[in-house]
Amino acid sequence: DNHIITGLHDGKIHIRDINNGRLQLAINTNNIINSLILHGDNQIIIGSPTLVQIWDLHTSELLKTFNNNQENPLDEIKTIAANDTMV
Repeated sequence: DNHIITGLHDGKIHIRDINNGRLQLAINTNNIINSLILHGDNQIIIGSPTLVQIWDLHTSELLKTFNNNQENPLDEIKTIAANDTMV
């Protein structure tokens, strides 16, 4: 709905109005962001080298954290819409 969402390398998620570029919301994840996925219309999934987090787009609340093996850093995440599976 007229927003652009970016994941910054310093761990911030910025949600901006696509029409005027104004920052609407900033979420500080405190992690490097390698991947960012919009899930439905109310969740942001971010992947960092060592974890995956799910954030509520409207409240900025951290909903879930999945830890990753630090010996094998995470490069990218994908979701499969058919059954809400995260890969």
